[in-house]
Amino acid sequence: AWLKAQAAQAVMDVATEDPTASRELAQSGIIGPLVELVEKGTAEGKHYAASALAKMAQDRGVLDTIYAAGAVPPLVACLLNKAACEGAAATIEQLASHPQGCVALVCEGAVGPLTSCLRGGSEGTQLASARALFLMSDTNTGV
Repeated sequence: AWLKAQAAQAVMDVATEDPTASRELAQSGIIGPLVELVEKGTAEGKHYAASALAKMAQDRGVLDTIYAAGAVPPLVACLLNKAACEGAAATIEQLASHPQGCVALVCEGAVGPLTSCLRGGSEGTQLASARALFLMSDTNTGV
């Protein structure tokens, strides 16, 4: 478990230092294991995996891969995990900029947890949550 968290941290660091590396990382097949770590990892693993996905999601091409990997349900669940909620909210913010992502987020019940993050999260979590809610309200999702 510790090794997976450290690997996710390394992916996050690479994506942070070199945003152009996100596509190469995605092509290497790393998205699936990161989504699995968000879903089943330790608190530390969830934090680093969600944060790595958030950094990688800034690339629109990678965003589609993250969405296709089934990341929405575990990311919404991570909003309830204090250790991982900032990375989850940041990834959800990016997914909310994708029309399919908005619908999936609403269907998965993201509105309630995002609203809770506005009240009790860090500044970064609050900002990402507010942006995600704004993007979701700007589409025909019923938010």
